[in-house]
Formats: sequence, C-alpha cells, structure tokens
Amino acid sequence: MVVAQKATSAGVNVLIEDTSLDVDGADVGVNVRWIMDNLKNLIGRRAVWRVMLGVLRPDNKVYVYEGITTGTIVPARGDSAFGFDPVFLPHASTKTLAEDKPDSVNARCKAVESMFRNDPAAIHCPIKKEDWKGKWQH
Repeated sequence: MVVAQKATSAGVNVLIEDTSLDVDGADVGVNVRWIMDNLKNLIGRRAVWRVMLGVLRPDNKVYVYEGITTGTIVPARGDSAFGFDPVFLPHASTKTLAEDKPDSVNARCKAVESMFRNDPAAIHCPIKKEDWKGKWQH
C-alpha cells in the first residue's frame, strides 16, 4: 500500500496523503493525467475518488484514514484546472468538484474527519522503501 510506504519514509507523526481516482473499466489509479487525455472515452462512467491519509505512530504502526466520494465522469465544467475536479460529478450533486466542493462531497475532508474520530480504515506495519514491491505514482 503506497500510503503505508510514504508514511514510513516520512517518519513518526508526519501526516502524508495519497489520492486516487478509480473509474469503472479504466486503470487510472494515481495516473490522473491519463484521465484528462482520455476524457471523451470515459464520460458517463462511474468513478470513486479516494483520499488516504497515513501517519507512522510511535507504536511503530502506520494508521491509514480514508475518505471516499463516488460520482460520475462528465464533460469538463468549472473554472478549476486542478486534476480531475472539472470532470468529476459527485453522486447527488449537480455541480462538478471544480464548480463546488463542499465538505460533504470532499474525500479529503472525509479522510480528515476519520482521523479526528480516530477511526482508521487500516493499520499497517511500516514498509521501508527497499521492501516496497507495489506500483509507484506516475
């Protein structure tokens, strides 16, 4: 898990973030630039925006807090050029993230709330860089 490796590398009590976008039928993950290049082929597909916050605690465990927002890929709308915000329409919303990003649909806010509630989605052993076998970000 990338977030556990990042938190391990950052050191004790340093908060890190890992963000991904999963689109039905597409292997996007951390490669958000790919989605922008392939937008016309993804319109109408369901998507999940996931933010994971990780922190290595003094007990030598990595605590992972997660925020998830589901939605649909739509033609770009809004003034933001930030990542996938213009093309991500959260479920039950009429505006893309670029048009409006209230806390109720903000996956980052949801992850922070999980951290404040001390409700980790997972607890991992530290993963040192030399032991990491997963994909890296693009």
